[in-house]
Amino acid sequence: MESTDSVNVYTNLTYPVKDILVEVGDHVNEGDVLCVLDSEDLQQQITQKQLSLATASANNQQQIETNQKKYDDAMETLNAGLNTELNTAQQNVNDAKRKVDQAQKDLDAAKSKLDSNLNTELISAQSAYDTASTALGRAEKALKDRRNELGSYYSDLERDYEEALKKYERAVKNDDDDVEELKADVLECKQALTDAENEADALYMKGTETLSVDQLRRNVTDAQQAYDTAKQNLDAAKKAVDDQLGTYETELTTAKDAYNNALKAQKATQTAVTHGLEDNLQAIETSKLSADDRVQREELKNLQEQLGKCTVTAPVSGTITAVYATEGASPSGVMFQIENTDALQVDVKIKEYDVNTVKPNMAAIIKADATGDDEYEGYLEKVSPTAVRTPESTDGNNTANSKDVEFDATVVVSSKETGLRIGMTARADIVTEQKENVFAVPYDAISTAADGSSVVYTVKEQEDGTTIAEAVPVTMGLETDYEVEISGDLLTEGMQIISDSKQIQPGMPVSAMPAAGVLPQDTAGSMGVGVVANG
Repeated sequence: MESTDSVNVYTNLTYPVKDILVEVGDHVNEGDVLCVLDSEDLQQQITQKQLSLATASANNQQQIETNQKKYDDAMETLNAGLNTELNTAQQNVNDAKRKVDQAQKDLDAAKSKLDSNLNTELISAQSAYDTASTALGRAEKALKDRRNELGSYYSDLERDYEEALKKYERAVKNDDDDVEELKADVLECKQALTDAENEADALYMKGTETLSVDQLRRNVTDAQQAYDTAKQNLDAAKKAVDDQLGTYETELTTAKDAYNNALKAQKATQTAVTHGLEDNLQAIETSKLSADDRVQREELKNLQEQLGKCTVTAPVSGTITAVYATEGASPSGVMFQIENTDALQVDVKIKEYDVNTVKPNMAAIIKADATGDDEYEGYLEKVSPTAVRTPESTDGNNTANSKDVEFDATVVVSSKETGLRIGMTARADIVTEQKENVFAVPYDAISTAADGSSVVYTVKEQEDGTTIAEAVPVTMGLETDYEVEISGDLLTEGMQIISDSKQIQPGMPVSAMPAAGVLPQDTAGSMGVGVVANG
């Protein structure tokens, strides 16, 4: 016998058992305290966790407020236009822009002055250059005209002189051995050219005011020097103007570079300020994340739940049927067993050839060794879908011994106020079919006649006082493990039936043993005689 409602009480805590408040046989209601675990260490952990949470919460809140104030102050300063870094950067941009504008103005003024011929030095130098250039041209033309008048003779001498001079200059340059000889040729040619000029001048200049070739040559030389001086002065004036314009352009470029750098610095400052604000916001968020103590609070909650579980209570109402907990020892496995002693069931086994004849809710009759012949009502609750596995079944195919295949089943006791107790040895008969007011005999009382029909043997008295076996035709009906239902026109209640008819033949002499039944009158052995009972 066992309870239909059985609960094992466990705990997943390992704290030692401090007090056990129940014992076997006690009735408990749901929620009653069964035992108390030693929770001193756990309570200390809870206290420390609570203090740690309180301290961390205060520190985190202070940090959040500090970071929030830094951000608010920075935003207020920015919105009020009082950010020193941004203001300095803007001032640098403004100053650089003014310098760019001034440099551009100076350059434009210098170019405008030049374009309007207002540069005195350049104009004077240009005028002197133009005059010197005209004078040089006239002197060269006068010399050229005079030489043309002298004819080819003079031209040949002049060409000889120039060629001799070139040869000499090449020899000097190349350090030739005939340098002195060539130098003498140059002097000779020059002297011949001079003599020719003098002779020409002496002949040409008689009675005239015309300048001599030598004078004309000196005029060209003087004009050339004046021209060179005027050109140098003009170049210097132009260079001065170019230098001045270059200075203005350089100053403008420098001012623009400074302005661009100021703009970049301003942008960098704005970025830095923005990043600073973002950093302040991030610091606030980081502080809030640091202040998130949900994990610690969950840990505290778990500890408090464990503290609550240190008081082990009954999950259901019932009777304590087992106490496994021991004071001073850590719990291991089942601590208590609570069962409903008023709700009982029997675990039975059904043989293979019966399993298909039984169904849940069939009525059952329950008996126990301890209650004698008392019978109690019940019903079949369930039958296992698989046969009982045997120890020698090492794979999933062999589910039971081939000689004794059985299926587990559960029979619930429905009778009230029984003498049954949990743990008693009990058995149950499952009522698969039921008939009333029929005849029943043991299986061995049934025999087969020559024509194959079923018969039972009764005792018939003869006229001479002897008794013989007489066959009585019967029809078999409902069967149990030990008896079979029979019916027939010749059957009467109280009729004596031979209980073991395997060696009986019709007409065989039999005799009844006193208080034991009927015996056949041969040496085959005794045969018991039963009584046809109405069952």
